Amino acid sequence: MFLKGNEDLYELIKDDFPDEVQQYYLKQLEKIKNTANKTFSEYSDFYSKASILLENKENKEINFINEILTSTTENYWKDTAIDLIIEYLKSN
Repeated sequence: MFLKGNEDLYELIKDDFPDEVQQYYLKQLEKIKNTANKTFSEYSDFYSKASILLENKENKEINFINEILTSTTENYWKDTAIDLIIEYLKSN
């Protein structure tokens, strides 16, 4: 049910199925990345989903970059931040 979008189950499955959770959220982040003309809501959604994947990573720089998504920074920089976050998550 989680893989079909019921993210309320995250807390119940995150420890037993970490790879599936990672793949699910990466897929969700890619969908947001590929959305044209993103609104604040999409950037905020990306921030929330990326935060879940970044919670166990002790990388202050990437967490700072993630924070940019909820700021008043121009969308160009937010889109660049999205690219960096996805690249980081895929490589770690």
